[in-house]
Amino acid sequence: MHNPTKPAVQFFGLFFSLLLISCAQLVSAAETEKLRIGILAFRSLDATQQQWQETLNHLNKTLPQYELELQVLFMDSMTEAVNQQQLDFILTQPEHYILLRSSAGVSASATLMPTFNDQPLERFAGVIVALADRPELNSLSAIRGQHIVAVHPNSLGAYRIQHWTLNQAGIRLPQDVNKVTYSGQPQDKAIEMLLNRQADVAFIRSGVMESMIQSGKLSIDQLQVINQQQHPEFPLIHSTPLIPEWAFAAMPALDPLVVRDITQALYSIPPDSQAALTGGYFGFIPPVDYANLEHILLELRVHPDRITHFDMRDFVNKYLAEIILVLTLSILLAVTWVSYDIRQRQKRAADLRIAAAAFRTNEAITITNENNQILRVNDAFTRITGYSEEEVIGRNPSMFSSGYHHQDFYKAMWNALNTQGYWDGEIWNRRKNGEIFPEHLSITKVAGTHPRHFYFVASFADITQAKESKEKIEHLSLYDQLTGLANIDLLRDRIQSASTRTRMQNNSFALILIDLRNFKLVNDSLGRSAGDQLLCDVAARLTEALPIYSSLARLAADEFVILCEFREHSAEQALFDIEHLIKDIQGIFITPFSIQDKPVYTQANIGIVHCADADTSADELLKRADLAKNQSKFNTHNNVSFFDPIMQQQVDQVVQLENDLRHALDKNQLRLFFQPQYNRHRLITGCEALIRWEHPTQGLISPAAFIPLAESSDLILLIGDFVIATACQTLATWQQHPYTAKWTLAVNISARQFQCNDFVERVLQHVSDSSAPANRLKLELTESLLIDYSDEAVAKMSQLKQAGICFSLDDFGTGFSSLSYLKKLPFDQIKVDKAFIHDLLNNHSDEAIIRSVLAMGEAFGMNVIAEGVETEQQLQKLEALGCHHYQGYYFSRPLSDQQLRICIADAADDQASEYRLDSVYATLSVNVIRSRLCPYLTVFVLTIPVCKPLRFVPPK
Repeated sequence: MHNPTKPAVQFFGLFFSLLLISCAQLVSAAETEKLRIGILAFRSLDATQQQWQETLNHLNKTLPQYELELQVLFMDSMTEAVNQQQLDFILTQPEHYILLRSSAGVSASATLMPTFNDQPLERFAGVIVALADRPELNSLSAIRGQHIVAVHPNSLGAYRIQHWTLNQAGIRLPQDVNKVTYSGQPQDKAIEMLLNRQADVAFIRSGVMESMIQSGKLSIDQLQVINQQQHPEFPLIHSTPLIPEWAFAAMPALDPLVVRDITQALYSIPPDSQAALTGGYFGFIPPVDYANLEHILLELRVHPDRITHFDMRDFVNKYLAEIILVLTLSILLAVTWVSYDIRQRQKRAADLRIAAAAFRTNEAITITNENNQILRVNDAFTRITGYSEEEVIGRNPSMFSSGYHHQDFYKAMWNALNTQGYWDGEIWNRRKNGEIFPEHLSITKVAGTHPRHFYFVASFADITQAKESKEKIEHLSLYDQLTGLANIDLLRDRIQSASTRTRMQNNSFALILIDLRNFKLVNDSLGRSAGDQLLCDVAARLTEALPIYSSLARLAADEFVILCEFREHSAEQALFDIEHLIKDIQGIFITPFSIQDKPVYTQANIGIVHCADADTSADELLKRADLAKNQSKFNTHNNVSFFDPIMQQQVDQVVQLENDLRHALDKNQLRLFFQPQYNRHRLITGCEALIRWEHPTQGLISPAAFIPLAESSDLILLIGDFVIATACQTLATWQQHPYTAKWTLAVNISARQFQCNDFVERVLQHVSDSSAPANRLKLELTESLLIDYSDEAVAKMSQLKQAGICFSLDDFGTGFSSLSYLKKLPFDQIKVDKAFIHDLLNNHSDEAIIRSVLAMGEAFGMNVIAEGVETEQQLQKLEALGCHHYQGYYFSRPLSDQQLRICIADAADDQASEYRLDSVYATLSVNVIRSRLCPYLTVFVLTIPVCKPLRFVPPK
């Protein structure tokens, strides 16, 4: 049954609801609402604040129900404030408004109309200026390659519109200019940088030059305007097309009634008011159309909605309030529908503009219908394929097929399009001239207006250059640039593959490492280009000699590696093949190479490792081949060597020994031994300090085993420093005993130690720290040490000589002996090498050399000492020749510090006697005396009267 009171109840319910809403609005309106207006500053903040202060005062007077606050901000600060919802209204330049409209949803309610000389301006422009004394910068084309200063990348009048103008002239930013610098706000900075010649061209907004001229900061004669434009309705200097003026916009969450009140108040400001005069504007007008500006931003690819422009969610979010209002209030249905239809038309027009701009991309675009007939192509398609639009309209894209792909490839493509609506990948197609080229193709299936109608939109780019660059990079990373052979990385991969095949097929392979002998000599004599040519020629000959299943790589500067696989070969047959290949390789070097029209002969050291163990790594195999190559250098027969596990053991032992040596100093394992030196009266005049290594497991190690290792590293410097310091401390100790006070102590100096810049200072420091007598310290230098450092050696030796330190020339006669440096250098002693003493009795040449050395020593005022004296006959012969200083096993083996102390102590117990062997120990055999003194001591006697030195008397 119909209830007649129900409509009435509904009507009164709606009436009271509207009444309550109105009351709430009146109550809220009665309260003073605080609003924040953000003003974009393109000059200084203070100047902008003063410019708009009167406008703020006018609005506060006109709208007493609101408390308005002015915030002057630069662009970045305003963007941040809007994003953080710290502002209610903004007045900003058009591009910034479009950006904020996209990111924050602001909407324009008015457009600023500035004034110049009492003339209202609806638009503004950009200015491109250069210094007046740069007449060559008189056109847009002259800007190419110049340094540009602009205010900000998002500044419309001071960068963006100039950017678009240069694009229209064919000049791209920043590719076609030298540099683009952003000065930041205010825009005066850009002019100042130009005047200071920190840039060639400046971008500023129209009106800035006039403002600076009026304020006295600039003279019009200082600048010239590039591409100056004339417009009857625009009196300001400008170089670009005109664009709409600034937008006054509201935040999306703001009450529409508040927006209406503020906007009407702006519209009501008269041109002759104090607010308009101070602000420099004519007034505010309804929002203008920014479509042309959006078109410019789309061309520059900076439009914020260039990707999401087709998304209907933006429309729904923006007009949600209107849609709810339309559903709630039926009385506004017609008006809302018309407004919605108009905006939809505007959006479709914008969509068409965006689509047109997107079609002018650098990627080729093809649109086909459901029958796969081409409907439309763009200019990039013509540029890439060579076909014009008229030649392809209505035809099937299969006309571009290269024939490279199997039918299964196209079946998979169509299956993806029909099921997923999208396909993306790499494909090879054919140009009009028949050239095959690679392209990256993306195809999207797009629905049409009818369910049975759809389109395929394909976009592709020519990736020929990218693939060539990729292949070139891969080639550079895996191949030697000089010879074109595989490099070490590719060789490792090939070795790994050979190992895998060895494991699977139970066969073997071999690495043959070839090292050119005299390559450095070719480089030094003929130049590096000749060396490069030699390497290329060697690579070519080796390549021709390669057997099947073999590859060649360049390992280092003059090293090549052949990888040979022996598939379906026994181990014996593989070794036979290797031997045959080695003969071929050696035959390559018999014929000379023609380098710079000169015959160049070279040979090779060859190391071979035959591998049947697939578990060995590539680096380990290369190391073994290198060990075999190094061993081949000592094979004088054919310079070929196979890897032997004993080689690896020897290398490992050397490496372990070197590691132990690095800790020897810290663990106090190094010792000094002392071998006495005698004069013709058989009296000890001093000792030679000899280092020994007391290894915890190997016992006492001779310096011949570890000094070469130390020489190859910086350890020799630490060891040498230890020897000098210990020797100085020993000399200081000897001064406390009358038997040893006049002894000298000789120390061997290594070449690397002597070459140190602070060698002299360190020696003198050790002498000073130990209080040792400098004239008792004797430094032994070898001939080879002095050959390349004669001038430096003279300086260092002279400094030490002035401090009293003595010098001995060690191993004289074994190297390149020269009287010239013997004359220049301040030596006190010459030591005849033991090589000339060993066969002295039977070799007349050795005797002649010793006579010559003795004569030179006498001529230069140096004493001569013979080392390595082991028999009485050698001693008598040396005495007969006139040599009066000796050292060797005949007198004593090297003694440890403790053994030397025992000998001195034993001699000190018998201070009352001469302690001669012929009177006290004449009946003792040599072995008895040796056992008393030490296991290593050859018979000698220390004579220890208080005032007499130790004396040695050999057995009868």
